Amino acid sequence: MPNKHDSFISALIGQESGGVPDAENGRTGAFGLGQIIPDNWNPWAAEAGIAGASQTPENQMRVIRHKIDQYHQQFGGDYRKVAIAWYAGPGAVDNPQYNYERKQGNGDEPSINEYADSVLGKMRGSSFSPVWDQGKNAFGARPSQIEQKPMEEPASFLKKAKDSIADGWLDSWVGGVYTKRSAVGESGATAQEQHSFQVTQEDVDLVTKALPGDYSAQKFVLLNAGSKENLAVLIQKKREDQERASRVEAYGTHWQIGGGIIGALGDPLTYVPFANGAYRGYSIGGKIMTRLGGYAPTVQKMVKVGTGVAGTFTGYGGLAVADRYMSEQASGYSQDYTSAFFMGGALGTLAPAAVNGIKRLAFGNKGAARVVGALDNAEQHAVAQAMDGQLPSARAVSYERAKGMTDGSFVDKMKGSSKYLKELSDGGKVFAVTSKQADELGVLLKQPIKKGAKAFYNAAEDYTVLITDNLKKGESIDNLLAHEVGIHGGLKKNLGDKVYEEIKDSVLKKMEKPTKEWQDAMRSVPEGGWEEVLGHYMEKTSLKDPITKQLLSNTAKGLRKLGYSGALTEGELKSFVKQSLEKEMERARGYTLNSDGSAVVNGLQYSAENLFHPNMIEDQITLHPSKETQKELGWFKNIGKAMEANKFFGTIHGTLSNSKSPFVRNLTSSLFSDARMRDYSGQLVMHVEDMKTHIKNRLQSHIAGYQDYRNEVLFGDIGQKLQNGMNHRQVMSEYNQQVMECYNSTYSTNRAGLQTKDFPTHIREGAKIIKNLRDDIVQHGKQSSNMFGTQGKNLIDADWMPLDDELWRLVDDDKWLTFQNKFDTPKSAQNFLADYGKRAAKRDILAQKLIKEKNVEALTAWEKAGKITEKPKALTEIAKEDLEAYIEKEASDWAFGIIDRDVSDLNFKDSGSHDQSSLFKERFPMDTSMILHTPTGEAFSFDVTLRDMSLDRIMKRTVDRFSGEAALKNLFQTPEDLSKARAKMQSDLQRGVDHQQVTKSQMQRELNAFDEGIRQIRSTGSPDDVKGSLDAFASLFTRLSYAQNGANMGLNQLGEVGGAIAYSGGGALKHIFPAIPKYMNQLRHGVEGAEAIHLAEKRVFGESLENRIWSDVSSYESRAFKEASILGSHIRQFDKVGTALNYTNKLTSFINRLPQLTDRMVRGARADMLVDTLEWAAGKEVKSWLRNPFSDGKLKAAGISGDMIQKVKDDLLQYTKRNSEGKLTDFDAARWEKENPDTFFKWKFLVDNHSKRAIQQNTVGNKNILKDANGFTRMFFQFKDFTLKAVNGQTMRALTHRERDDALAAIYSMGTNMMVYAGVTHARAWAYFGEDEGKREAYLKDRMSWDSLARAALLRGVITGSALSFGNDVYEAATGAQSVRTTVDRTSSYGKQSDGSIGETAGRMISQLPALRAATSVLYDIPSAAYKALVSDDRLVQRDYQKLFKSLPLQNWIPSVWFLNEFLEQQNIPKK
Repeated sequence: MPNKHDSFISALIGQESGGVPDAENGRTGAFGLGQIIPDNWNPWAAEAGIAGASQTPENQMRVIRHKIDQYHQQFGGDYRKVAIAWYAGPGAVDNPQYNYERKQGNGDEPSINEYADSVLGKMRGSSFSPVWDQGKNAFGARPSQIEQKPMEEPASFLKKAKDSIADGWLDSWVGGVYTKRSAVGESGATAQEQHSFQVTQEDVDLVTKALPGDYSAQKFVLLNAGSKENLAVLIQKKREDQERASRVEAYGTHWQIGGGIIGALGDPLTYVPFANGAYRGYSIGGKIMTRLGGYAPTVQKMVKVGTGVAGTFTGYGGLAVADRYMSEQASGYSQDYTSAFFMGGALGTLAPAAVNGIKRLAFGNKGAARVVGALDNAEQHAVAQAMDGQLPSARAVSYERAKGMTDGSFVDKMKGSSKYLKELSDGGKVFAVTSKQADELGVLLKQPIKKGAKAFYNAAEDYTVLITDNLKKGESIDNLLAHEVGIHGGLKKNLGDKVYEEIKDSVLKKMEKPTKEWQDAMRSVPEGGWEEVLGHYMEKTSLKDPITKQLLSNTAKGLRKLGYSGALTEGELKSFVKQSLEKEMERARGYTLNSDGSAVVNGLQYSAENLFHPNMIEDQITLHPSKETQKELGWFKNIGKAMEANKFFGTIHGTLSNSKSPFVRNLTSSLFSDARMRDYSGQLVMHVEDMKTHIKNRLQSHIAGYQDYRNEVLFGDIGQKLQNGMNHRQVMSEYNQQVMECYNSTYSTNRAGLQTKDFPTHIREGAKIIKNLRDDIVQHGKQSSNMFGTQGKNLIDADWMPLDDELWRLVDDDKWLTFQNKFDTPKSAQNFLADYGKRAAKRDILAQKLIKEKNVEALTAWEKAGKITEKPKALTEIAKEDLEAYIEKEASDWAFGIIDRDVSDLNFKDSGSHDQSSLFKERFPMDTSMILHTPTGEAFSFDVTLRDMSLDRIMKRTVDRFSGEAALKNLFQTPEDLSKARAKMQSDLQRGVDHQQVTKSQMQRELNAFDEGIRQIRSTGSPDDVKGSLDAFASLFTRLSYAQNGANMGLNQLGEVGGAIAYSGGGALKHIFPAIPKYMNQLRHGVEGAEAIHLAEKRVFGESLENRIWSDVSSYESRAFKEASILGSHIRQFDKVGTALNYTNKLTSFINRLPQLTDRMVRGARADMLVDTLEWAAGKEVKSWLRNPFSDGKLKAAGISGDMIQKVKDDLLQYTKRNSEGKLTDFDAARWEKENPDTFFKWKFLVDNHSKRAIQQNTVGNKNILKDANGFTRMFFQFKDFTLKAVNGQTMRALTHRERDDALAAIYSMGTNMMVYAGVTHARAWAYFGEDEGKREAYLKDRMSWDSLARAALLRGVITGSALSFGNDVYEAATGAQSVRTTVDRTSSYGKQSDGSIGETAGRMISQLPALRAATSVLYDIPSAAYKALVSDDRLVQRDYQKLFKSLPLQNWIPSVWFLNEFLEQQNIPKK
């Protein structure tokens, strides 16, 4: 019976072509069985591995199967979607733009829905089942379609039982015998007729027409027919079998399983034992799976449980295939060998006892024994034939061949010099052959013999071959034999159990906290065991290493015991150990891997591509949940997982670190920061994300320096402030433009169109700072790997130099639109730009560029040709006509691609491959200041007319992008490596979906989380970031909401001081105030020491630009609507509103001081920890009963343990200096970073983690996935971002580690936040009620009750309140309770009676969502008040004024609240 997948393919072929291989569609040219259109054949054939193949029936079937399998995986096994994809393309699936009911073609072809319905109908209910086996029938005849029969009436229970049992029993060896015997009886054929009957072409045509496409049934009939009459009876029986099988499939899975089991129990061969005494449970499994036609959920569970030893599973699975093969030969039923293999392996492993019991009930051992010999032989041959394996009996030929080849005279000649050769040769364990004979054996064994090899070992037959003509005169035969025997005995046997376990323990300890060398070894085999890691480590280490020394010395002892004499070189010992390690791993696996990738299991060889290769089994059982991710939480591990991996709280790191794929988890540990600070186990010295932050903040120091210098020049004194302050943004923009012109004139000779070439000093100094930034970017690129102590390739080659040092060249969208509108067509604008490019081209630079390209091209061609000719001479000059042609092409390409929104000049070349980075586009060297007049007579200069002068934005964008690429390259050396990792991740997860270990939605969530995390590191936009206007409006309302509600947010940051005190000590309080830390540090450490600490913190951690409220020109301009619309769209006008809101946001941040306060507290926490580490290294007691910044958990979170602890301490002492009083005078962090990056970055990791405990900070790993899903969620969760990140960054981190300072942080945070709440409440009381002492006191009595204070302390505490606050929001909205949130103020409703209406509850719910409230204030409150004031006869009352006021920026700032209430009272505005 065909399985479900084959049935679908057959149904699709029936729908498309009726099974005719050369059918052709006259309208489209679609051809063949699947009606593949001509344009698709070549690419699809290439995908299927037969590029350039003709459309034979065999090739058609291969391509059809490949593409259907691809769609089947892509659409999660949904055959309807697969049918739609085949008919209308994969883009039509779940696409609302497609009309599924519209007729196709010229209206004479089925609609999409009709097509899918027809295919599925043929698949389910039809007797038509043209299941082709590689595109041909049994004897090469063309199949034809049988007319469909009408569906039968619903079958009774007895009918279903009869059909399913018969179907199961007839699909067996004994069932096939019965069918043949009964057909003979019914046809009346004699024995002589049976023997003499010859099949004719007429018989072949009859069978293929009667049994279309069913290869197994056709072959069964044609091979077993004994006469014409017998042929007709067999045809009828097989058609009855087909119809019965279709009915059973329609009855449902339970009938298929039941029939399969009962049918198997009725087969005597089920109870026959094989070699090791177990019984054929695998037979039942194989039969059931063939009946089902695919994997069932039960199988996945059984495979997972029953595959502890891959070899055992493979053996049972192979025997199940053999059983199915014999059944196919005997019964003519098609089989699903893949499914039979997995189910048979599982049941064969799990249920031998059950089958044994059934055997004893049904048969006796004597009855079974009579057929066991024949069965064993039949099974082995069936397995080999069905699985393309090489039989032990076939492989035994190699033994006999080797034995026949052996040179007896060589053995006799050498026996005097060898103690063991003669004895082993006589025992059939050693054979001596020539190299030519060895190659013949290698071909026979499918085991290529290395050129020059002196010996090799055949694991399957356990014999060694000496290759006589490769042996040197006087070479020790016993040494060779000892080497081979020793290697294949395995490392454990050679060393002895004790030494082996000691070395194993030593390696595992090294892998826990690896040094640089061990990290490199672990990176070489990211999914390997300790043996593989040790093998790679030994390749690069020396005999001085303790583990290597112990290993090699004990190996030498073991070899001497085997008869090895003489000295062994270090290289020989290393080679021996590595090979014996490999054999040890093979022994643990239960099978042998040959050099060509084939495997030997239980004496049977499988090719590397064979479906039944043991690695295929291992692939089925690699997915499993990690026991480590939540291990610290014990019984609460499920809660722990939910809080970082579910759909609401899920973060990037949390989602991926809880994956069932070990590969995904390992990758995550190296990529993303873990907010919970569990033990660091990444491959690199620190997370890739943290590497990016390190590079970014270092480079941003230049940007900060530029902004500081600009501010000093423009606003340095009171006169400048008065003169330039009102035009703050414009003045800075004009300065930027002059700096860019000066830079290009000075460093890139772009001067042709400049009015002045003599720039003032303050402009030249600004350009010099930008030059330093660009040079530092290149320098970091050349050291991007080395600076972190990794062995990867740097982002930029060491010898790379820019040909032209022009500043970043980008096009301003609005300028481009204005320019383009001056031309009749875009083509004419492009032609003008191409002409401009040719005129402005820097010919000397382009000549150098062309010469370099031609030299590289010639050298590459010479190398590809095998260097058989003389090496080409390097060109030194280029012909003028060649240069002009090159310039014309380059100028044309530049003009065509001028709308470039990427940073286009970072075109770093890879001198090894000569390939331009795919991330950055090439820049055309030209003088962009040159002036050329347009056809209308207007002066055009790229710098003036088109160049984007947003220098601040370009610098930040460049640094952000560059630092991400540089960091990511340390883990993924090439873009292909990243693609392969992503593909491996998807493959693992898809396998989990296929085996029902992972849901499709979970797989997609993990893939999305990975993609978003990589985008965040690389700072590239998501496809979803091309937002529509709704997202832009959402951004507008969130900015308005911040302006309305953010004025008091600095008070929230004060609440975090409690946590900082717990982790850093009472000194953390000093960082609230700008000047105090400096003076306190001077008192404690002296002036030199305080300055050393300040400079070290700044040098190590660089600059963050978030605290520079007024300094960043780019942050004034709104671009949300520009990025959400096309050029020229009127909606872009809303960016003017956004720009105005950006100004108010800056004012809000200036008032609340949140950015500055956060920056001071973070830097302060780092500086405090920096001092603590110096004291710790000096041996001073830093920890106390209340806090311990150097606990094991904190050190391990930074990857510091074992020997690394002392190494970090030693380097801290080495790179610091103290005076005679013991006070710090210098801390040379720069030299430390350069000379010993391993310890430096571990120390930095430790300090950074401390600051993140003390003050919640943003990281990619802790980014909430739901919050940033779209514009609506960003509005919904506004002002909840901190809380969402605190769930894992504070609450779950504290619960994971449960140290004393975590508990103390929770208590202190509750206390400081309660004090903030109390202060805000008192301030609001005065603002609302002023001199009315009675109302004020009543208000305070209500808000300052112990219940209110306790709720505020619990819910505002950063550790205690993060997760609880979401429930509190619902509670406040539902009950009307006063909010404890700073951004929600319902004081104006104090004392009013609640009516409990839905409208009031909805209003409270909206008040919990500030961005939504901001939207309603603009869209409803302001228009309704305006209508009331200007149109309606009603007067404005206090409530109207309050609503209008709440629409304004800074409306909840305490002074603003006071002003409003004073205004209402003084103006006598009526309340009603």
